[in-house]
Amino acid sequence: MRVDDRSIGLIMYLSGDNNLKPYLRRELKKAERASLEADRVQLAAEIDAGKTYRILVRGGRVERREQPEADMISPQHLKEFLLWATKSIPSRELVLVISSHGSPYGKLISDKVAPSKLKTLKRFLHLEPHMMPMKTFVQVLEEVQNELRKEGKEISTLVLDACSLGTAQFIYQLAGVVPTVIASPTTIGAYGLSMSNLIRAMDREWFTPKDLVYSQASNPEVTSLTAVDTEKFKVAMDKLGELIWKLGRKHADSRERFKLLGNILKTEMRKKKEIGLDIFLFLDKLGEVFPEDRKDISEVEALVRESVRASLNPERQVNINLLVPLDKLTELDKNLGLWWRSFGADQS
Repeated sequence: MRVDDRSIGLIMYLSGDNNLKPYLRRELKKAERASLEADRVQLAAEIDAGKTYRILVRGGRVERREQPEADMISPQHLKEFLLWATKSIPSRELVLVISSHGSPYGKLISDKVAPSKLKTLKRFLHLEPHMMPMKTFVQVLEEVQNELRKEGKEISTLVLDACSLGTAQFIYQLAGVVPTVIASPTTIGAYGLSMSNLIRAMDREWFTPKDLVYSQASNPEVTSLTAVDTEKFKVAMDKLGELIWKLGRKHADSRERFKLLGNILKTEMRKKKEIGLDIFLFLDKLGEVFPEDRKDISEVEALVRESVRASLNPERQVNINLLVPLDKLTELDKNLGLWWRSFGADQS
């Protein structure tokens, strides 16, 4: 199939064998209608919400095929779907939307109903995981991107229509894999993103990630959504890691200061009733504890701000997760040394 430079491909992976079922079914129908009305957008989707279907909208026609019950958290299934979708539409530039539940502890895409009754029972009894680890997702996406780039195609933007995935830990892992991530660091309501608004924004001749973020501005369910340049964000986080290492060795009382910082952050998290804090609030508190180093901290903050392409909520942009269990540390957690116990904060 010849690559089309004019069209934009939208790929939707909708895992709704859960309480999201009515929302995902409704939004897919809206996406089909919006794609038919769009001049440039071609749609390839899979929905698992009771029954499993694959849908193509191209050439002014909707093609719908029922599939066997899908295991949406299977990395093999996700990869097979993405390769099918990217080969079914000719667009050079692709936007991938993942709709399901998300977890700030490093998991996304929930599916308790497996093709096997035994697997389904085990998932409902919590004897088997029912969500995909972020690390697995990133690996699959990287494999697919490598195949696409050989053909001159690319998933340029990843839209995470799920709660609590706009975290520094997730975005850091995606650097080099996908250029832009759009996600929320907070809960997204059960009626989530408007896919029809997303498609109308994509249909503009020169759409940008900023357009995709602000397409949701009229949606009351989405109180915080941020687009981040993953490569620039990784540079900023690496600089932050170097700075924290430097602060620990520069100041004789650094251990006491980090303990103070930990207690300040703990108070902030209790106040907000969350497990993480916005990265800019973290940097602000770091500057309070190390006032002599505000210049270096401000330089890191400037790099983070440069990586944020757009945000619906200036006060909630990218969360840094400070309560990651020690057995679930990401590369960024290890780099920054910011998992909870490293602060030496009071544990009460």
